[in-house]
Amino acid sequence: MVLTADDILNGIEEYKEVQLESLGDSMYLRPLSKGEWEKVNSIRQEALGDYTTNETAKSLSRNQRISNIQSQLKFNIKENGDAEFKAQTEAIFMSLDNPGYEKQTPREKIKKFKPDLFDELYEKVKEISGISDDAIVDLEDEIDNFPED
Repeated sequence: MVLTADDILNGIEEYKEVQLESLGDSMYLRPLSKGEWEKVNSIRQEALGDYTTNETAKSLSRNQRISNIQSQLKFNIKENGDAEFKAQTEAIFMSLDNPGYEKQTPREKIKKFKPDLFDELYEKVKEISGISDDAIVDLEDEIDNFPED
């Protein structure tokens, strides 16, 4: 049997009952689509600062070249933390928007969840949506191995 786009999208619309240790009970969550994850990532990236780079090069001869690269990144840790919280809230909000609940849970209520419940919900949303932390780990490895002056 060949799946159609509608068949595939029906998987996103299906919600799952997910057991939450921090709650001692379960909640209904649905996986997020690629487009919804892009929205979450866009919110997360709002706080990234300005990055500039300048390169000057000087040729000594046909085979020798001296290059000088200067880079500068302006990064606000508070804004980054706020954007991350907003992105996670949006992911939970979209996942809780499913037929398992009559009313949608407002973002303001989600922000008031206990930290352990909030964090566990976000991890479950990533898990059922097939989002892996491998890319984050790779980026952290790259940062750790970045040459210093």
